[in-house]
Amino acid sequence: MANILVNHSQSGDELTQKTALQWIYRFLQLAGRQMLPFCAGFLSSILPCVANAGDRLQEIRDVAIAANQALMRLVHRDDDEITPEYLKKYDPLTKRILGSQLNSDDASSSSEFHLQPIFYVLISNMLDKSVETRTAVLRWMLNLHNRVPMKMFLLADQLFPVLLKSLSDSSDNVVQLDLEVLAEISSSPAEAQIARHRSAILTSNTQHP
Repeated sequence: MANILVNHSQSGDELTQKTALQWIYRFLQLAGRQMLPFCAGFLSSILPCVANAGDRLQEIRDVAIAANQALMRLVHRDDDEITPEYLKKYDPLTKRILGSQLNSDDASSSSEFHLQPIFYVLISNMLDKSVETRTAVLRWMLNLHNRVPMKMFLLADQLFPVLLKSLSDSSDNVVQLDLEVLAEISSSPAEAQIARHRSAILTSNTQHP
């Protein structure tokens, strides 16, 4: 059902698009965090629509904005729990140090919140021609930094080049938000927290080769 709604929300037919977005918003209201696994797909449909302008497309834009806000509320601070399996999978330094010690048993839990799919949707939409979409992306990044700072920091190597490039954006609003995201992530204690998790994993692997 989620994939069907995503496909229809990208329709060139305005009525079909609006109806699909309304259904997405309704599902988010009713099912809440059960929709979290579908967040990236919904977000890929919603972000381009927040920029719709003009009376004819205003209803689509309003629904998209409401759905976007509902999606942002799905991510909680509890989702920032970093398991050893997650760190082994997504932390480049841990993977480099452990090397051949990594194995298929290190797969992270299917119930664990994986930020990567959402992150890649956000990065791709930073190239959108609409200022409204780009600012929506940066607000998402601030929201994620506030709620899942450690998982955001693990993506810093991919995020910083995008943020630095956006400093030359033609929109003052985009630049201001971009600076805010850079400042928040640069001053985050997440790096020290991840270092403690990393140390615990490496110690455990040393004791139990």
